[in-house]
Amino acid sequence: MSYPVNIGLRSLSADTLTPVSAYLKLRDLFPGTILLESSDHSGKEHNYSYICCQPFAGIQLQENEITKYLPCGSILRSTADASSRQEIISSFIQSFQFRDADKECCQGRFFGHINYDAVTCFERINFRHREATVAIPDIRLHIYRYVIVFDHFNHAVYLATQFVEGTEIPESKMLEAALCNPHISSFRFDTVGEESADTSEEE
Repeated sequence: MSYPVNIGLRSLSADTLTPVSAYLKLRDLFPGTILLESSDHSGKEHNYSYICCQPFAGIQLQENEITKYLPCGSILRSTADASSRQEIISSFIQSFQFRDADKECCQGRFFGHINYDAVTCFERINFRHREATVAIPDIRLHIYRYVIVFDHFNHAVYLATQFVEGTEIPESKMLEAALCNPHISSFRFDTVGEESADTSEEE
């Protein structure tokens, strides 16, 4: 099954927004919000930051289990060996066709991460088994309903809304109101256990 994805685009005021301040305003309103900042310092022409809110489709690989999140809200789980993972993930990604956006930097796409250990999906490499201390998916890629794009070179900010063709256009008033709010929520935190480090002071 294929999913055509439409993209709506509008400009936002860039005078008072920074990627970090916008993220802090949205992280509690939209759980699962991510901030991706450019690390390319060779040239500023393509220097962008992205804030992505409200995932509505995606795929995740954790050990041998692949989880697919469909736009209709269904969740499909299956197991796959190393030889078939790449094909399954590529097939899922290619089932989404993104319409052209007015700005190249706002073109629809998947956002997420691919861990180092995921190399086994693409190369004939086997790692020695070790117990994972933190349960982080090897691959986690999602399509987000709202994507805020910071074009640092042109000092511009855009709000892209992504939605599957045939569904309602997402309403962005609540998100834009949160960005205009000068207040940023702050929270207390307490340490648990004693402080520790991987190296000693002598090292």
